[in-house]
Amino acid sequence: MSSINSELPAVVRTVRSTLRETIRDAFEADHPVVVEALPASGKSRGVVEWASQTGNQLTILTGRHDVRDQYEEWAEEFGVSFGHVPSQRRDCPLGAKYSGDVELPADGTNWDEKFKTLLAHHGSAYRVHQNHDGLPCQADGDCPYVERYRGFDASDYDVIAGHYLHVYSSYYEFPHPEGRYIEDRYVAFDEFPEEDIINTIEGYEDVVTGLLERTPELPYDTFAEIEVASHAGFDSEDQSLIDAWIAENGGSLFDPGLSGPTERDDPNAPALLWAALSRRPLKNGWWRTDLGSRARITMNGGNAFILRQPPTETLARSVVALDGTPSIELWRILLGEDTELVSIHGNDAGRREYLRDGLGIRFIQTSEATKPYGNANTLIRQRPEGSPEYVDDDSTARKDMLVFRWIAQQEADAGQLGFISTKGAIKIYDDYGLGEFVDVRGHYGDLKGSNEFSEIRTGIVAGCNEPSHPRIQMWGAFAGLSLKPEKGENGTILRGARKTFGEDGDPILVALRENEVLQVAMRFAREPEQDQQPAHVYLHTAAIPEWVESEQLILYPRLWKQNNAMGQVLSVIRNGDLPESGWKSVDVDGLIEDRYGENKRTEDWNRDCLKELREAGALEYHRPSGKGSGSGRAYIYQTPREFGGSLLVHEDGYVDGPTSDRTAS
Repeated sequence: MSSINSELPAVVRTVRSTLRETIRDAFEADHPVVVEALPASGKSRGVVEWASQTGNQLTILTGRHDVRDQYEEWAEEFGVSFGHVPSQRRDCPLGAKYSGDVELPADGTNWDEKFKTLLAHHGSAYRVHQNHDGLPCQADGDCPYVERYRGFDASDYDVIAGHYLHVYSSYYEFPHPEGRYIEDRYVAFDEFPEEDIINTIEGYEDVVTGLLERTPELPYDTFAEIEVASHAGFDSEDQSLIDAWIAENGGSLFDPGLSGPTERDDPNAPALLWAALSRRPLKNGWWRTDLGSRARITMNGGNAFILRQPPTETLARSVVALDGTPSIELWRILLGEDTELVSIHGNDAGRREYLRDGLGIRFIQTSEATKPYGNANTLIRQRPEGSPEYVDDDSTARKDMLVFRWIAQQEADAGQLGFISTKGAIKIYDDYGLGEFVDVRGHYGDLKGSNEFSEIRTGIVAGCNEPSHPRIQMWGAFAGLSLKPEKGENGTILRGARKTFGEDGDPILVALRENEVLQVAMRFAREPEQDQQPAHVYLHTAAIPEWVESEQLILYPRLWKQNNAMGQVLSVIRNGDLPESGWKSVDVDGLIEDRYGENKRTEDWNRDCLKELREAGALEYHRPSGKGSGSGRAYIYQTPREFGGSLLVHEDGYVDGPTSDRTAS
């Protein structure tokens, strides 16, 4: 058994010691177990260590190739054999992660979208290669991916790692039972797979109609006919024919033999037909069908969403899920109602202690708004149709950037500054100069399991990737829940921090919003050490789990166009013709009079603003002394080259906030 580093903080050593026993007990359970363990607890490394100690064969399912590479390093550390499950993205020259030495012909570089289309029709990358002999990767014989796929035997390795979808993989010759990579092995899911494990079929009615045209044993020719008959209730004769078809075809719901060149030739067609014949409405307009123990299908509009049940219950020896911010509700949808949640932290107080004293993270909240930035257009002020794309005079992006610049100014001596937001938001922020002060950036959806920010101890998380209503309702429908967003007294849907889908739906909302914010926030500072300086992670969103201990440092950025006293005072100090030898408040009053006219604020307001600037340390000043001096003697100010203290003054506007103290505990 490997020793636990004595130089780690005490709470980290305790958690890692507890984790070993938790992983052991979880794999010995007769039901799936979700192990909750926050970052740097060693949970991923721990399952490889468990495999080395027990001699049990282990399959790890994760969404990232770099994480699978990390598992390979741990396997080498613990002396167990390791294999990468064959992957088109990694092993095929057409794959995005391919790093081999096979050169594609000149016309083989634009195949990305073509391959995605073929994959959607055939259901698996292997079937694409099997049915298309003109792929650029086959110019000199079999594709390297196909060769690896045919020759890979999971039993040759102590530990293998692949994508979540490999939990379903069958042998390359169809038909063959599922579970090529999990049969008689222990299985570990590394983080919840979310939509990676959902198959979305657009226009599923056409797919059903296409199969009905080749299914004379059923009394319907189109999906529309099924829909009409189901509303009235199938008569007994039709129901008998339906039951007979399901009994005969229920074992081959996902039939690669049905794949073909058109969208109507879909390997999911039998499953979709069964769903159409047996679907039941929910109260929110969605439909849901259970296909025995094989899959759940939900439908809304013209889209169908398929969640195949992993065949782990009958094939795998045991299933453990590793998750830093688990939602037991979602895990039970995937793995079954008997799935158990076990936390190595015990309770919320234990979680807070680990983050604070173990990882040394201070979460600092800078906004009271949730800031849903999945649609980045919320960051810019839209113009009417036909006008230029947007106007940025009063945009959220400019205000946010003032906050980010303020943070960078306060943390100027703290090392690299990391930044995480949505992909679209980062693109807009880049137009406003984000790269001038941010060292490393990443976006939601591309960070789960990533260690890119692990050594960065100052970070910003901007906004949240708020789930759409249909996404929340889809997961609810998989659980048989009819979820609707609740409305306020005025009849409008509640938004922001007040958004709710009721007692049953809010755990799903939190899992997809607040927990995702925390997930990316915990990408920072994942290398715990004793006596380390606190890491500062600024959360520019209110979408934070309730149990998280965050400091409130709400910042209020002001743009110059806003007509307020401080804006007027700062504007003339920055751009006014003030005496270089020193100036008084009356000089400011005169310039404001000239610039703002009837829109000027009062002289008392101006003096109050100058007092704030003095107390914030933003201006250098003195009061003349000597004979006749007294408390009423006027302050003499100097125009600064740069404003100091907690004040940021920028060409777009300003932020005046509390000073950040990195030495505080």
